[in-house]
Amino acid sequence: MKKLIFTVLLLGSLSAAVFAQEASEADTSENPWKEIGQQGMKALKETGKFFKDAGIEIGSTVKEGVKSAVASEKCYGEWVYKGKSTKTVISCNSDGTMLIEQKTGLETQYWKGVYTVALNTITFSVKESGTKTLFSSKSEQADENWLLLYTVQEDEVSMKIISSQIPADKDGTKFSKGIIFTKNKSFRRNTE
Repeated sequence: MKKLIFTVLLLGSLSAAVFAQEASEADTSENPWKEIGQQGMKALKETGKFFKDAGIEIGSTVKEGVKSAVASEKCYGEWVYKGKSTKTVISCNSDGTMLIEQKTGLETQYWKGVYTVALNTITFSVKESGTKTLFSSKSEQADENWLLLYTVQEDEVSMKIISSQIPADKDGTKFSKGIIFTKNKSFRRNTE
């Protein structure tokens, strides 16, 4: 930004110097103001072109920044980690809802809510948590925010999740150390 301001000031000074030099050299015969006006218009056109080019460059830089910040589409889908006896599933839906489930045998512990993505961080606002089995279910309201750092691998089939808020599963898997999840095959077909 400082370079842009410096460049504008430098361009303005140069335009004024050229304008003054050409005005003094201009034919002072019939209409000297006409020549001065033409030189002023020329300087304004050059200044306008400079700002247009600078605006286009700034716009493309901002566009690239937004592309990297809106990388949330990469985390869309159902991601699965299978431990010894527990399967953990993270579902990031395009409508902004999210579900984390840990399934062991016939029992499933779950957390539901909404999420936002900024760069490589998912902020999961947990609104409900519970447990369900084949015969019963129990849920309760929640009001927690979990942070999940994620990195989608180049193949876009695996994603590393690091979070100290996701509870350890029944196998003792700690998600704070970073766990590799694999995208569910049905979601792979939908995105290919």
